[in-house]
Amino acid sequence: MASTYTRHKRTLIIAKVAIAIIVVAMLVRRIHAAELKSAMLQARILWILPAVLLLGLNLFFQYRRWALLVRRLQPQTPARQIFSSLLSGITLGFITPGRVGEFGRAFLIAGNDWPRLLGLTLLDKCYAFLTLLFFGLIGMLPILKRETELLVWLPLILIALSFFAVLFLLLLHPPFLAGILKKFRKHWENRNKLARIISSLEHVPPLLAIRISLLALSQVLTYLLQFYLLIRAFSPLPLIRGLQALMATLWVKTMLPISIGDLGVRESAAIYFLGELGIPAAAAFDGSLLLFLINVLLPALTGLVLLLRRSAARKAQPTSSRGLP
Repeated sequence: MASTYTRHKRTLIIAKVAIAIIVVAMLVRRIHAAELKSAMLQARILWILPAVLLLGLNLFFQYRRWALLVRRLQPQTPARQIFSSLLSGITLGFITPGRVGEFGRAFLIAGNDWPRLLGLTLLDKCYAFLTLLFFGLIGMLPILKRETELLVWLPLILIALSFFAVLFLLLLHPPFLAGILKKFRKHWENRNKLARIISSLEHVPPLLAIRISLLALSQVLTYLLQFYLLIRAFSPLPLIRGLQALMATLWVKTMLPISIGDLGVRESAAIYFLGELGIPAAAAFDGSLLLFLINVLLPALTGLVLLLRRSAARKAQPTSSRGLP
């Protein structure tokens, strides 16, 4: 009989798939399938091909961050195992709310130090998440200026920037952050795994933290460039205002992780923000959908193959030889 946790997880996955299907179906009905097909047939391959090739660079930045962190704890970890855990984590994140499944990559590195690896995974995700939110704030700025008064949006922007500045300063000095958390030791001193998660921050010196943050920045910039190229394949798009609209789209899909792979949410946001620049809804939908297929679905399918191979290999092992991954 399935546990309560398993049933809840299955329900969440089904709900996310249902939301994605419903939203996409509504968008297709609103835009009309004929328009979407026509836009796809007229897409310029010379803009799409570079976006596809940039997937390699996108994955490299993610791999490099993860490899630098893993090897702080386990210097001898093979590159193949690190990359496999990254792709498998993308697959697990694809089917879980808020992509929390990506933390599963920590359990796919050989050894028994998974709590510290989990802490480093959390740190890695924080760099990427804050970078996305920062760019999203820049993208939302024109809308805030247009829809609200100066005395409303300016304090909001200043407060948000101050918040980001404090968080980034803490993340650029993880040992200092660990010291702050240790002051609350009485709340977790009897929880060994939580203590090990927090202690992982002590393994990331400031110079390494700066490298990780720059790699996160490079990944987000690569993602934005891919998005811009894919929209450009369907319709002319001004560079600066176009990038702002795409940043706003990223902000919405990051803050609303309610569907599987953000499918439907990203497309809806793209139609809205790009529509203000005169981009046809079909072009925004098709470009956003291609971004999903390239950056989300393709790595997730690759990771699924690796997970299935790993599961088959474990089943083939004698029971006595099985241990922690």
